[in-house]
Amino acid sequence: MLRSIRLSLILYFLGLLLVAVGAASYWTYHLAMSSLDVKEETTAELIDSQYREHCRQEEQRLNDALLYQAQTLARMTYFATDRHKSTQHRLASQLGLITARHVGMNGWANLATFAYQAQVGSHTSFLVWRRSLAEIRLGDLDLLKHAEGQVAEFFQIDSSWGSSVRSATMEGLSFPGSTKQLLTGDEAISWEFDTTALDKTPVRRVILKVPATRALPTDFTRWDFSRPQQGGQNPGGRPGPGREPPRPPTPPEPATPGTRYSLVIQCACELDRHEAALAGLLGRRDQELHDLHTQTDAALANLRERLWWLGGLTFAAIVVGTLGIVRWGLRPLRRLSDAVGQVSPRDFQLPFDPATMPVELRPIVQHLTATLQMLKRAFQREKQATADISHELRTPLAAMLTTIDLALRKPRSGDEYRDMLAECKASAQSMNRIVERLLTLARLDAGVDVVRPQAIDVGELAEECAAAVRPLAEAHGLRLTVRHDPDLPASTDPDKLREVLTNLLHNAVQYNRPNGAIEIVATEADGHIQVEVRDTGIGIAPDAVGLIFERFYRADPSRSSDGLNAGLGLAIVKEYVELLGGTIAVESQPGRGTTFRVDLPPVLART
Repeated sequence: MLRSIRLSLILYFLGLLLVAVGAASYWTYHLAMSSLDVKEETTAELIDSQYREHCRQEEQRLNDALLYQAQTLARMTYFATDRHKSTQHRLASQLGLITARHVGMNGWANLATFAYQAQVGSHTSFLVWRRSLAEIRLGDLDLLKHAEGQVAEFFQIDSSWGSSVRSATMEGLSFPGSTKQLLTGDEAISWEFDTTALDKTPVRRVILKVPATRALPTDFTRWDFSRPQQGGQNPGGRPGPGREPPRPPTPPEPATPGTRYSLVIQCACELDRHEAALAGLLGRRDQELHDLHTQTDAALANLRERLWWLGGLTFAAIVVGTLGIVRWGLRPLRRLSDAVGQVSPRDFQLPFDPATMPVELRPIVQHLTATLQMLKRAFQREKQATADISHELRTPLAAMLTTIDLALRKPRSGDEYRDMLAECKASAQSMNRIVERLLTLARLDAGVDVVRPQAIDVGELAEECAAAVRPLAEAHGLRLTVRHDPDLPASTDPDKLREVLTNLLHNAVQYNRPNGAIEIVATEADGHIQVEVRDTGIGIAPDAVGLIFERFYRADPSRSSDGLNAGLGLAIVKEYVELLGGTIAVESQPGRGTTFRVDLPPVLART
């Protein structure tokens, strides 16, 4: 038994432990996985943002490099003129410089223009002279090839007076778009970028525009591109030379309608290397994302492994601890089991002090002790029952045998044989009643006796029982009376209720005093039917009240049985009343009489 209890407890605790550890591990892994997913998503967004920033920087680097090369070409550009026209240009410039020094730096352009127009004489002659003055020339292009950050493979320089220069790589090609349109715009240095096609080859291009209102020195090496101008921006931290005090400009050409710029420089490069760089950035981004996903999977795998080890070690430690705790906690049960094993039919006492048991087990010990006392009394009753049955059967059997032996000793007359046979019949009837009562108790114990309810009047049934017992009561000098309510209908088993009342009346006759009285009272109270059997007999001792319903028990052993009950009547009464769903109680005072009260429930009492 202890082994099965211990096994059940162990399995129960192990099951709870397994569920608890599994749930804790699952939620821990779930929370960690959620956190890692959030971290992976955030890091992936950061990597993607860095990738976009790198792409932007790569595009900006290419744009800066193209713009820097366009600025370099602008600085390398100079104009070829004949000596006579150069002398005129220098005189005009000197005149403008002298005038600017006397007048001030503000408004020097107007004065220089005025001086120059005075020297030339007319606007038309100035325009002809200006367009024939300069032809675009470039310096040493080898310097451009070895300059840092040069990426342009194609360039084209156009002027408003029709002069143009192209790189050798153009091979007779030209950039798409009208130069006239490019020369139309605001009077400020500006640049713009676009992606176009050069002979079906995609290229990245920068268009640098130099305004006509700017001073046009003989070369652009002194042109300052470090300050952002309208329509463009300072390219990538590559400032031009520091600004010097203003010089007298070349008198500007009166612009024709729609023509504001004097010089347009276009530089371009193929997008192969740029796209390769972008592809490299994309590959690096994909690799970083793959590494991030791999790291997340590795972290989850490491967490799973740790949880397995932690859960296994925790489970093992708690299993060992549980076994020890269960073994230690079951020691009192083991002591109790050993003590119960020492109980014998001769000794129903537990061989240990109940006070030494834990508080939780003391009620069990108390109930077990009470059960053992009940078993002890049951064993004693069984032994006494065997003796009582033997005694009850032996008396009529001995009387019958004695009568038969007496009849066989000598010949008898017919009347004598008849009297002897009558005595034998009485003894046999007494034994038959005892056997029938024993069979009745056996059927009640087996639970095969059933209730067959019928509609009856309890008052009339009480009258019938009193009439059957009244001759016996009068023979003992007793007065038997019946009182009941006029109408006491009930639905119950009349045979069993009749047996109950008859046994109670016989018991009242047997244990009454000479010239005593017996009374049956049947009433209805609170929907219940109560039947009381009262007598003025010897009464029952207080310590015997709880024993009178036991089998073969007699409250007064000194009185011999009349062969009607043999100590089984009250036992049958109690079993029948409980079978009918009612209760029976007894009130007794020694020397003054006893009252038995039968209470039938309302379910069976009234329909």
